Amino acid sequence: MEQSSEIILGENNKAANKNMYIFSFSGLNRDTCIEMFNVFLKNNYITYWRTDMSNSFYIVSTLSADIIRDHIHERLPDLRFLVVKMDIACGWITKESWTAINKYTNKKPRDLPGIVDDNQDTVSEIET
Repeated sequence: MEQSSEIILGENNKAANKNMYIFSFSGLNRDTCIEMFNVFLKNNYITYWRTDMSNSFYIVSTLSADIIRDHIHERLPDLRFLVVKMDIACGWITKESWTAINKYTNKKPRDLPGIVDDNQDTVSEIET
């Protein structure tokens, strides 16, 4: 399993009616979040996660933001974080991240401004 330090991906396609959320945090090692989200994948709390920014993750779940918040808080009670349901997005991110946003927010693919192309992006699936 090859794993990039820039973009990392986990997925479990068992659920339907999915929403995409942005999870943003402060004061925590990113590897701790990766471990937590892999546990969440195994427990079916989330069905997909991706990261390509140092303090944020894209997560997909059939659960509401407040239930996801409660699961995170239960595991990391002192963590400062925010879980926001993705609706309208704009910014400068990778093409692969825009593809995931379009897939999981049921938006039709379109010309996507704000694509970062650093030619070093790789995506690795993490087995669950």
